[in-house]
Amino acid sequence: MVRENKAHHAVSIPTLCFRDLLDTYGVPHYLKVDIEGNDYLCIADLAGSPLPTYLSTEAQRTVDGGLGALVDAGYRRFKLIRQTDWWAAREFTGTLCQRILASMAFGRLRGLHLGSLARPFTDRYRIESLGHEFQEMSSGPWGEDTPGPWLTSRRAPALLEAERLRVKRSGTPALQTWWDWHAKSTNP
Repeated sequence: MVRENKAHHAVSIPTLCFRDLLDTYGVPHYLKVDIEGNDYLCIADLAGSPLPTYLSTEAQRTVDGGLGALVDAGYRRFKLIRQTDWWAAREFTGTLCQRILASMAFGRLRGLHLGSLARPFTDRYRIESLGHEFQEMSSGPWGEDTPGPWLTSRRAPALLEAERLRVKRSGTPALQTWWDWHAKSTNP
């Protein structure tokens, strides 16, 4: 077979449904799902079974960002983490406080000489204190090492919408900014 003047051929590989993979190898403590818009396929296979304690998945381009699939699977606590710098989405007052603290520690307000007091309360410090340098555009930390509060499924959609609006107002192309949902199982 030839396509675009390049020879190629089909390769058959054995596959398993995700549920079968979990049944064979067990449920992991943490699960990262990132299959370019098809994450819901794996997440749907988690419903009705023991859940990984922590899961992260790319927020989808759907209205709810894929949160509904996580709720349907049985997850009840969520964080929305920006993947460019692992900033946690928060409600307005939390975001405002985080921005002020970050400016005091690292930005324009450093001149107030309060950086050493503000720094331990910033998302950046939380990430740096893990002792690992995450590559830009990587998934970053997971589970309890992620910054920000755990949210309910009632609060999380409003934060996603606020972040989408913020990106739109900033003029940043949406494809240059993406978020991951981090989910926490409340099951023992």
